[in-house]
Order: sequence, then C-alpha cells, then structure tokens
Amino acid sequence: MTDYNVLISTVKNENSENTILLCKELQKIIPNSIYTQDILTTPIKIQILEHNKLPYTIKIAYKDIKYDFKIIEYKSTKALNNQNQISGYNPQLVVNNFNTDIGTNILNILMELFPYDFSARNRQVVNFTNKNDYIFFRMYRYIFKEDSSIDLAEIGPRLILKLSKIIDNENTFNIKYSSKKYSSETAII
Repeated sequence: MTDYNVLISTVKNENSENTILLCKELQKIIPNSIYTQDILTTPIKIQILEHNKLPYTIKIAYKDIKYDFKIIEYKSTKALNNQNQISGYNPQLVVNNFNTDIGTNILNILMELFPYDFSARNRQVVNFTNKNDYIFFRMYRYIFKEDSSIDLAEIGPRLILKLSKIIDNENTFNIKYSSKKYSSETAII
C-alpha cells in the first residue's frame, strides 16, 4: 500500500458533480495525494466544502495550522474544453507576490503540497499568483518548438481563491488571520 502525503476529502458522501470533479483534479495535480472518504493518517489533509451544489471552501490542515480558502471561481479542465492531459509527473511550483508574513505562511503550505522534483522529466507548472488578496491558480505545460522557443499551454483547472482565515491549533485555537468584513460608518461634521 502506498503511503500518501495528502488526503483529499469532502464533508459528506453525496456531493455535486463539480465538487467531485474538483477533488479528482486536485488528486491528479497534487503529488502523492488520494481522494477518498476513508479516514487515513496523512501529514496534510484537504477538505472541500460545498454550498448550493458548488465547491465553496478549501480547508487545508498541516501540522497544527489550518488554512481556510473561499473558492471565488472554479472552472474545471472539462469546462475549459482543454484537450491536454495532466501527466503523472510532479509539477514545478511557480509563485508570485507572496511577500508578506501571511504570504509566507501560504507559501510554506504550497511548498509542502508541491515538493521539488529533481527528475527534470517534468514539463508541467502550477502557478499561484497573489493579487489584491486573491490567489489565482493555473496549470501549464511547456511546449518545446522546433525553433528552440518555448510556449506554455494551459492544461489544468482554474481557481480563484481568497484566504478566509489561518488558525494555529498548537496550544489554543489562535486565529492568526481572518478576513472579516467590516462596515464603516461615516459621520459628517
């Protein structure tokens, strides 16, 4: 039996087609992961929650820290009408604009999800870009042309995520980050 590093699951057994599709796509993309409802002991756990039959939240638990991401937009590979297949090789991780303390926290979990593969047979890239507190996920494949130029072809799903909160469970349920909405009242003097 294979020892998996990442368990991908959902809260309930009956999920919508979109939620199941997202789980299966994440299993193809994330190295050494398994999508199952069985309880397994793995270092990293990813749970997909849905609302109104759509994937709504991605919860990632690693060590004593939990990350909650709201899914702003999800387009499956099928919805993109993409003919390219995701191969079994570990993708290379490319990140942009994770410069803050919170960005570094997120970067650490991304590096755990996508460990560097020294095999160099890999022609796939997962890209996470942080822009205005939104995280854009794309997956590409290198295409080497005869004239020695290189193109990128999008092969995977598209996700736009927004970090909801980071919870540190080490000693107490310490919320390290929360994106609560505040209403402001203005007074005219």
